[in-house]
Amino acid sequence: MTIIGLIRIDLVLQSAGGVTAPELDDAAVNLPLSRRRGRQQPDGTIDDEVWVPPTSLAGSLRAHVGDRAERWFGSAPPMASPGNREQRLEPSRVRFLGSQTTLPRGPAVRHSTAIDPCRGSALASTLRSREVAPAGTTVSLFLRLDQPPDTDDLDEFADAVTTWQPIIGRGRSTGHGRARVTRLAWRRLDLRAKAGLRLWLTAGRDELFPAEDGWDEVRTPAAPPAPEPELDLRFTIVGALHLGSGTTTSQGGHTRNEIEREGGAPLLPGTTWKGLLRSRCGYILRSCGHTVCLAPAEHSCGVCILCDLFGWTGDGGQVGTAIGRVGRLTTHDSVIDGTVTHRNHVGIDRFTGGARRALLFSNEIVAEGTLTLRVDVTGPADRDSPRLSSAERGLLLHAVRDLHDGLIGVGRATTRGYGSLRLTDGSAMVLDELAPSHPTGAAVLALLRGEGV
Repeated sequence: MTIIGLIRIDLVLQSAGGVTAPELDDAAVNLPLSRRRGRQQPDGTIDDEVWVPPTSLAGSLRAHVGDRAERWFGSAPPMASPGNREQRLEPSRVRFLGSQTTLPRGPAVRHSTAIDPCRGSALASTLRSREVAPAGTTVSLFLRLDQPPDTDDLDEFADAVTTWQPIIGRGRSTGHGRARVTRLAWRRLDLRAKAGLRLWLTAGRDELFPAEDGWDEVRTPAAPPAPEPELDLRFTIVGALHLGSGTTTSQGGHTRNEIEREGGAPLLPGTTWKGLLRSRCGYILRSCGHTVCLAPAEHSCGVCILCDLFGWTGDGGQVGTAIGRVGRLTTHDSVIDGTVTHRNHVGIDRFTGGARRALLFSNEIVAEGTLTLRVDVTGPADRDSPRLSSAERGLLLHAVRDLHDGLIGVGRATTRGYGSLRLTDGSAMVLDELAPSHPTGAAVLALLRGEGV
């Protein structure tokens, strides 16, 4: 090895995400972001920096380069069988030297809960939280590519990295962690020259990976086109919408329940959309006599249409198999463009019929506004077709129509007038696909009747 390639990759999160640290205490229900010990401040305190470990990205980059993976990343791990113990393994030429994470603002905390599919309300003891880095977070990745004698494929490697779009952390089926390369810089360090050898032996990260000058080439890739969504529907808020964040404040001597927000704007999380669509699709199928699993993990079968579309956890009833699989659908967060206010409520004494003392509380609500439901088909990658079948699309549209017709609501207190949404005139035309004369309507009708299933 006489020449070393040094590469800096700047990734920017397009949606909230980040790598969580489940190894920490209480992480089963409260997942903090992964952190590393930061630098000591002038006042003597030490900040813990949010961090994306390079190991969390290595596998994604290897998969991205495809059939050139073994050339740059070494041999794939052998199968666990006695006949493979003598296999000669080639080490990786790519070394992940480290990473640096820069947040535009502080992390946010997202709360969620499982829903009892029979009662339609929150399942006891399932409230959980997850810390996320906001969209716009930059992850700088520092790589070294060893160049064997008579080999110089640094430019080819850089070309392959340019189109990399990793998903960082968990929550990919709810649109979290989507990232893209915004800046790519690389240089060659010749160890045969004294200057190159001296720099390699004595310089630190800032000299080896400068912020601006000193690179052989710097590339700023254009943003790739967004995939065509399966559903992109605009809703208007008809009734007050309250999507609890799990936090409360004290206002005028009473408690106020706050709503979920993203950068100050009210938010309908992708997890809410996913749970709502899965629950309603399951209700529709079961009402037509189909056997599909219920939502909690212990009831996941791993083989029904709901598990295929929305994913599943558990062992699918088969001991020794995988513990889950990501769904084919991705439901994205919806930022709400609306007016935020609050409504006061009080508990009623069931004996006197009057208000009870010390039970005044208020809900922060979105009184009016609009939001967009976006559903993509993004995984798994081993499917024959990346798109939904006509019957699967029709099933989703039936759930959307029930929401549009007011049969189901979103968020809290849907039985008391909260959470009603209605499709705008332009988006409501998609429901025309459910007509029996339309291919989608005919296909989903055959599915619900059990024809060919």
